[in-house]
Amino acid sequence: MITDILIKHTQAMFDETSVNLAQFSESLFLKLEESGCVVYDNHRQNYQEREKWVKSQMNRFTRIMRGETPLNANFIQTWLTLLLPIYQEKARQEILSFCFGVLDVKIPEVEEKVLSPPALSDLIRSFSQVIDAAGPILDGIQDAHKLNTFVNQCEISASKLLGEAEKIKSIPQNEM
Repeated sequence: MITDILIKHTQAMFDETSVNLAQFSESLFLKLEESGCVVYDNHRQNYQEREKWVKSQMNRFTRIMRGETPLNANFIQTWLTLLLPIYQEKARQEILSFCFGVLDVKIPEVEEKVLSPPALSDLIRSFSQVIDAAGPILDGIQDAHKLNTFVNQCEISASKLLGEAEKIKSIPQNEM
C-alpha cells in the first residue's frame, strides 16, 4: 500500500515536472548510501565491480517504480523526503490516512505557534469530536434524522473547536 502511494506521487512528479527517473534514482541512491540503507561490500575494491553494483541499485529503483520489485521499508522515509514539497505533502497525508488512520491537518491559526501539551490536547479533543460526529452518517444508510443529528453535532463540535483555536491564538507566545 505504501509503495503504491509513493509510486503514484513519484510518477505524478515525473509527469508534471522536469524531474525524471534517472535523476531521482541517482539522488535516492546517494541518500540511501549516505544513510547506510544500501552498503557496498568493501571487500570488493575493484572500481568496475562497484560501478556494476551502483548500476544494479539504479535498476532496482526502476523495477520498484514498475511494481516489479518490492520497496524496502528502510527506503520509505528517504524516498518521501526526495519528492518535491507538494508531492511529498500529498504522499505523506495519503500514507498517514490510509495506512495509519491518522489525519495530517494543518491548522492555520496555530501552525506558527508551539503549543503546550494541554493546549494541543484540548484542540485535538475538539477536532476528534467533529470526526466522531460523522460516524453514524458514514454507515451508508441515509435518513433525515441521522443527517439532522449529524449536522447539529458538527455545529456544536465545530464551535468548540473554534473556541479552542481562539484560546490558543490569545495565549502570548512566551507562555507556550
